Amino acid sequence: MEGKSLRSLKRFSEEEQSFFAERVFPRVHLTANQLIRLAEWLSDLKKLKKTTLESLVQEGSIQEILSNPRLDLRARGEKLFEQVRSLRFPNVTRSLKSHPSSGESLL
Repeated sequence: MEGKSLRSLKRFSEEEQSFFAERVFPRVHLTANQLIRLAEWLSDLKKLKKTTLESLVQEGSIQEILSNPRLDLRARGEKLFEQVRSLRFPNVTRSLKSHPSSGESLL
């Protein structure tokens, strides 16, 4: 990870960056683009919910993904990406589920 993907983590405090590096990164495989979007969405969610990064990650649905022993790193990364996207954009996610042919162009 370098460049833009690492800079995307600058939106978090050093403490939050350490938390992310210790508690999330070892459990998932993310592409650079996924990391950029994930950082943006988690930052947005922090502001919207007036909470911390740690509290967001400790949420049941995210924690279930990160601790699922049946999933490999890539599968966990994909599921984490999808879960955070659905938390950040619940209306779009519902729309995509209702109309799957509309594709990912909405995000």
